Amino acid sequence: MRVTIIVQARLGSTRLPGKALLPVGDLPLLGHVLRQCLAASRADGVVLATTKLPEDDALAALAGDMHVPVFRGSRDDVLGRFLGAAEVAGADLVVRVTGDCPFVCPDLIDQAVEMAVRERAEAVGAAGYPEGVTAEVVTREALERTAGLARAKEDREHVTSYLWRNPSRFRTRVLECPDPLDEFAFSVDDEEDLAFARAVWERVGRPGAAVRFPELAALLEDPNIAGTSRRLWRKKEGTPSGGVVHVPEELA
Repeated sequence: MRVTIIVQARLGSTRLPGKALLPVGDLPLLGHVLRQCLAASRADGVVLATTKLPEDDALAALAGDMHVPVFRGSRDDVLGRFLGAAEVAGADLVVRVTGDCPFVCPDLIDQAVEMAVRERAEAVGAAGYPEGVTAEVVTREALERTAGLARAKEDREHVTSYLWRNPSRFRTRVLECPDPLDEFAFSVDDEEDLAFARAVWERVGRPGAAVRFPELAALLEDPNIAGTSRRLWRKKEGTPSGGVVHVPEELA
C-alpha cells in the first residue's frame, strides 16, 4: 500500500496575499508545511498539488528545491486537482494537508495513517486537536467515489466535505486527542496568524528539524501563548481554515 501526502496550496489568498512564500523562521510558510510532511515516517512520499496559473510557478519552484514532486491542476476544482495528484503519485492511501498549516505534525500524520490501515477505514479525521496540526487520511478509492458524487462548488473546493457530510457511504474513523485542545489554532489565514506562527517558531523551531505535537502541547501551557492561540481559534471558528472539515458530532 503506497501512502502519499498531498499538500494543496496556491498563492491566491485574499486575506494574506502571497502567504505561502512569506518567511517564518528559516523557511517560507509552505516550506515548513512540506518539511513537516517529509518527516512523517508512515508516508512513502509527498506531493505538492498547486494550480496551472503562472503565479504558482514560485510554489512549484520551492517544492522542487525541497525535492518534492509537483502536480498542477484546476484552481477552483481542488477535489479534481487532489485526485489527479493522487493518481499520478500512484497513491493507495492519501493524506490531505493544506498549505496554511506550518505546524502540521508528522507524528499525528503517522497515527492517522496507522488507524486507517489497522481499522481498514476509508477516511480518518481528527477531533479534539488544535486547528492546523492534524491531517485527514482517505483511500484513493473513496476519493474517486467522492469526486463522482460531489457536485456542489463548496464540495469541489474543500475536497472531503461531501464525504464527512455523508458518513453512511464511507467507513470512517476519528483520531481523538486524549486531552482535548480544540479551542486553539495554529493555522495561518491572515497577518495576525502569521505573527503568531513566527512567535511559535521562535519558541520551538529548530532549523532543519520538524516540530512534533508534544512540543506544541507543552507550549500551550504558557498562558500568553495559549491566550493568543485561543483568541485566533475563536476568530476562525465555523470557517474551513486550516484544512479543517467538520466531522459530525456522532462520529467524534
